[in-house]
Amino acid sequence: MGWVKAGFALSTIALAQFLAGCGSSSDPAASTMELQAKAQAEIGGMQAKLDGQFEIEMDGRHLKGELDNANVPMGTAISFCLVTGSGSTPLAAPQTVPGQMQDIASFELKAEAGQAVPNVVSGNKLEAREGAMPSGMADCGAPLLMSAIFEPDMDEPDGH
Repeated sequence: MGWVKAGFALSTIALAQFLAGCGSSSDPAASTMELQAKAQAEIGGMQAKLDGQFEIEMDGRHLKGELDNANVPMGTAISFCLVTGSGSTPLAAPQTVPGQMQDIASFELKAEAGQAVPNVVSGNKLEAREGAMPSGMADCGAPLLMSAIFEPDMDEPDGH
């Protein structure tokens, strides 16, 4: 029985080394990934826009989102949530502020700044919801304003 466990352990180590070698590259673009989430919808007679961006770069993960022109009272908290196959993760609950021509609510999370940035994969959803918890934390059960699905950024030449 001990030989089976030892053989399995060696196979696992060999596979891990092989996979690590397959991903190595001197090309910095090969070590980055970017996903975008974009949606537009009418909210209260106004055309609103939700944008999200997730990046993995050499210096860490970066996630940001913005809801423009939501047609909610200035100062309204907007809960941003990430929806994955295992449930919803509250991200942030900024208040709407006046922009140049519209109201804006946005957040930004950076691992290099010591902030917790969840992993995002293609198919995950970014949701913008009206309201927040009394504590100021995002409320993933608040009324949904709109959502957008994360997909690879096709604006980049190589899809990264």
